[in-house]
Amino acid sequence: MAKYNCDEAWQAKTLRGGAGLVCRDDLGCFLEAGGEGGLVCQSAIIAEALAIQEAINASWIVGFKEIVIESDSKEIITMLRKETVVGVEVESIVFNIQTLAYRLDRVIYMHTSCSCNRTAHLVASFVSKQRGTHFWVLVCPNWLFNCLAEDVNVFVRL
Repeated sequence: MAKYNCDEAWQAKTLRGGAGLVCRDDLGCFLEAGGEGGLVCQSAIIAEALAIQEAINASWIVGFKEIVIESDSKEIITMLRKETVVGVEVESIVFNIQTLAYRLDRVIYMHTSCSCNRTAHLVASFVSKQRGTHFWVLVCPNWLFNCLAEDVNVFVRL
């Protein structure tokens, strides 16, 4: 089962940000990463929801049928699990996520700490600054390698 960590990088001052994701296999090995930058969002939770939407789209494109989605936004995760009422500002995005998830056999939504989501945040920050769509499959960019290695306790530096 593939696991997607999703995060946003958003600035309240400009209302701009990026939605990033990192996908790993059961052993923690890198499969893909990417996201969308230059997004205009009214809040951080909207950007968080868009990151999850990107992950579900990405998983479907590469053919994964069962995935785990991790986010450090407890609010959006509880909405997707149907444990709390969906907020008006993210209602349409949550609907899109749920609709896209029907194409897959199984989607598990999990909350994680910010410290366990830092690689996804690094990707979100990168795409936010670069703007546009960026994706890397099976081979990650050099600037991401060290963070991925630290996540699985491998101390190799590029």
